[in-house]
Amino acid sequence: TMKPVPEISEVTEPYWRAAAEGRFMLPRCNTCDGVHHPPRRWCPHCWSQDMSWAEMSGRGHVMTFSIVHQPPSEGFEVPYILAVVKLEEGPQMMCNIVKCTTGDVTIGMGVSVIFETRGDIALPQFKPA
Repeated sequence: TMKPVPEISEVTEPYWRAAAEGRFMLPRCNTCDGVHHPPRRWCPHCWSQDMSWAEMSGRGHVMTFSIVHQPPSEGFEVPYILAVVKLEEGPQMMCNIVKCTTGDVTIGMGVSVIFETRGDIALPQFKPA
């Protein structure tokens, strides 16, 4: 059974298209230069709607994590690492830490983006840097 795929909206479509191409893009506000995740129609920093898409470094560090032992649905192999990563550019995002054993993940660990293909899309996940 395949893992679920996210619903794609008009607002998130550029994010998913870039990820499918192996590029990590997030919205950047043209008014205050703030970067944010998840994508939305307005800047959460200054409320401007003047946005553009910017390629991110794909680097960050683990803020917090949990080891998941109960799969949320079919297709997930447990245990896996669910984490909040703070990106170099500022935003925090929830993701999986992959290519890392559950005993090796640590708070503050440097990570870099990697893409997990699911059907026609790809999900940004992170691996130890």
